[in-house]
Amino acid sequence: MPVGYRSHFVKASIPSVKELFWRFMIFFQELCFLMKQMIKLTGVLIFIWLSCNRDTQKMITAKVTLLHIPDSVRTAYLEEIHPAATFTIDTAMIDPLKGSFTFTFYPAPSEGLYRIRLGDSTNLLLALGNSAITVRGDYHHLDSIQIRGSSSSAELQRFLSGVNSLNQSLQRSLQQYEELRTNHAKDSVLRKYLSGISDQRRALLDTILTEARTTSSPVNAIFALSILDNSASWEEGKSIFNGLQQRFPDNELVKQATDAYRKKLNNTGQSIAISIGDHAPDISYPDTAGRIISLYDFKGKYVLLDFWASWCAPCRAGNPNLVKAWRMFKDKNFTILSVSLDTKKSSWAEAIVHDNLTWNHISDLKGWNSAPAALYGVEAIPANFLVNPAGTVVAVNLAGDSLIHKLKEVLPH
Repeated sequence: MPVGYRSHFVKASIPSVKELFWRFMIFFQELCFLMKQMIKLTGVLIFIWLSCNRDTQKMITAKVTLLHIPDSVRTAYLEEIHPAATFTIDTAMIDPLKGSFTFTFYPAPSEGLYRIRLGDSTNLLLALGNSAITVRGDYHHLDSIQIRGSSSSAELQRFLSGVNSLNQSLQRSLQQYEELRTNHAKDSVLRKYLSGISDQRRALLDTILTEARTTSSPVNAIFALSILDNSASWEEGKSIFNGLQQRFPDNELVKQATDAYRKKLNNTGQSIAISIGDHAPDISYPDTAGRIISLYDFKGKYVLLDFWASWCAPCRAGNPNLVKAWRMFKDKNFTILSVSLDTKKSSWAEAIVHDNLTWNHISDLKGWNSAPAALYGVEAIPANFLVNPAGTVVAVNLAGDSLIHKLKEVLPH
């Protein structure tokens, strides 16, 4: 999901379980950037509202027992997470012999997101309603804890464990690929690894989208969508996000998230990132020979504006499909303009030759500080925009057969 953080190919994959909480918070911070001018007042108002709204509610407990808690961790904190602020709603002293502690608190009016915080870096996420829960496990293996009394929390932990397992497998494949590439392995071997990496990334994405689409927990649906790792993934998840309020009409967290996302507009009322229907802004940068090439040089043609880099394994894996599309349609009022997020000119130029990318290429060689990438809201690569002869974006992030099908649809036969 486009949330403002930038992801190198390796960094773009799903982080460890301990880091997923922070990505969720980044997601909410981005959604709520229009609210930040009121953050202090908002925090006070929410706290007052929570206090007043819960006077008639029944308090519940969360009993936790974790083995092998370090002696240095003596206090546990229960925090309730909202888009504009996070509140500590209870603290508990940890029994050093049993590793146990109990929180007593008023739950949110509808299912909400909570965090048990132990020390500076250990977090346990929970999706809680209005029932008491028990948690048992090992401090060093929070991915295998047992939760009773909250099916949503148990489901969230299973989801996190599955995502982390898939990601670890992906990371091993990435490491193996980099070692092979560094040792100048044969192209056939590299292509085999890239194909496998592509399949692993697809499996990871499908796992996230399936959770968001099928869960009966509003918190888990939002959390799953928040960890989509790039704009292409978000395009697949956007329809799920747009349907959240219909699925969970009474959930306050869903309402806060969807309302904030709809406010994430610039002063023209358009989405900050370039999307279908928007006018494609011009970009002018040097090619490998130093000649300035502009997107508007190709007005009157369909142009696939492609963002990539020589170091991006998925980009390289997708290049044969771009070559195929180029050869099929280059004589039918179609061209490609590739924008590289490289920093080394030699690597950029070498990849162009190696992958037989015989169309126009430009770059400011500033990596993730790329000005054209920022202009188009590109947060992960590969990413692309299909621009029609009038300069309007008609499709985004076309990959595989979808690119060929779209070009057949819009170009003359």
